[in-house]
Amino acid sequence: MARCRHEARCDILDYTYTPTSAVECDLAWGQSLSVDFEESGFVCAGDTVFGSYPVLDYDHRTQIGKTICASEASGVTCFHNLTGSGFFLSRDAYRIF
Repeated sequence: MARCRHEARCDILDYTYTPTSAVECDLAWGQSLSVDFEESGFVCAGDTVFGSYPVLDYDHRTQIGKTICASEASGVTCFHNLTGSGFFLSRDAYRIF
């Protein structure tokens, strides 16, 4: 799947949720979610964004292109401002919309 340059990706180190089954993924699955103009969902990744990008502190927001991410104590929500595609991610749960 091609990703646009305005993608937002969120990785989580420790989680207790059960991710959806990986489809054709020989790499890490379940700890990364992303959203771009077209869709949102888990990322099949052999890398991590930890240490490469800043952590979004609680009660802060950021915007990457048309994608907005907000961090709260309950979790992180990212969504594309035009399409509404996005995700919520916390240690205990995730939701893709």
